[in-house]
Amino acid sequence: MSSRCHNSAVTRCEPSRDGKLLLTSSTWRSPLSVLWSVGTAVELKCPFENDYHVEFSKMSQDRVVGTKEHSAAIYDVSTGQELLTLKNDEMANNYNRNQATFNPTDDLVLSDGILWDVRARNPIHKFDKFNANISGVFHPNGLEIVSNSEIWDIRTFHLLHTVSALDQCQIIFNHIGDVIYGAIIEEEEDSTAIEDHVKSPFGSSIRTFDASDYSNIATIDIKKNIFGLCTDKSDCYLAIIENQVVSRDEYASESICRLYEVGRSKVDDDDDDDDEDEDEEDNDMDATDDDDEDLDEDSTDDDEEEHDDDDRNSSSDYYDIPTEEEEDEEGDGDEEDGDEEEEDVDVDGNEDDEDDDEDVLFSLNDGSTSSFH
Repeated sequence: MSSRCHNSAVTRCEPSRDGKLLLTSSTWRSPLSVLWSVGTAVELKCPFENDYHVEFSKMSQDRVVGTKEHSAAIYDVSTGQELLTLKNDEMANNYNRNQATFNPTDDLVLSDGILWDVRARNPIHKFDKFNANISGVFHPNGLEIVSNSEIWDIRTFHLLHTVSALDQCQIIFNHIGDVIYGAIIEEEEDSTAIEDHVKSPFGSSIRTFDASDYSNIATIDIKKNIFGLCTDKSDCYLAIIENQVVSRDEYASESICRLYEVGRSKVDDDDDDDDEDEDEEDNDMDATDDDDEDLDEDSTDDDEEEHDDDDRNSSSDYYDIPTEEEEDEEGDGDEEDGDEEEEDVDVDGNEDDEDDDEDVLFSLNDGSTSSFH
């Protein structure tokens, strides 16, 4: 199934847990975000005209929180109606890439570095701003907020850790909550040099972290501009939205969602390829051995034929058959001895024997017969 959902590059996809709903966001052109109903076909359920980032509530998924610069709005999924706007101009941090998000129990929202109580509709605390881009997300344990490289305690609002490897990473947690995936944001040398709708929000690298102590596991460059990350429920796969920005005036209008298998290294693939190559080499060696055997058999047959020819030639040396002139000389010599009648009989007898000798047959090794005269 495929469907055209936006007129610009898709930057985010989030399906509901039951698979019946889908949130998508794009880089430009209204509506920036859309809620889709997924069944036999994909149908538009609710557009969010100016919300460049939207996501489901964590626990019940009956609400959607959208982001418009430093303000956030909460919508009802069934009706699409706006339920609440979270905005305070006096407390605003004005993060460049603010993304409002629910906590694991859906009673708190973090937006633009401000912690909001959804039920009371009031701001609870404003966290100090240490970077220009990342507002922060809730840890799945519900006790911490990860704001760029700073780890904050929600209970005391104290700074717990500073993790430099998390700097400029827009992060997501896997389903279990023990691994963090982070897309590295590209630094803007000149914000006016390239328009926002042709810039990738991230670079081409992703980082992985241990969610318990925030230690860095690995950094992977996928050679494509990253627009979004998503993990599956089994934590076996990672989906990455990729798009190739060529220049300010030229970029790939179609985004690609590529699926990666977690825990499978490229070395494993290379080993599999090596095994296949070894199998092919073994097959080639077997074929070569068969060819050698055929060649040996052919050479053996040739040797046998040469041997038969030698036997044939040597056999003619052993059979000394007299000629007619020799027979006549023998007959004349016998007549001179005076016993003409007996000699005639003997000569006739010898001639009969010689005629029999002329029909001597010699059997060859290959089963054929030849007559020597």
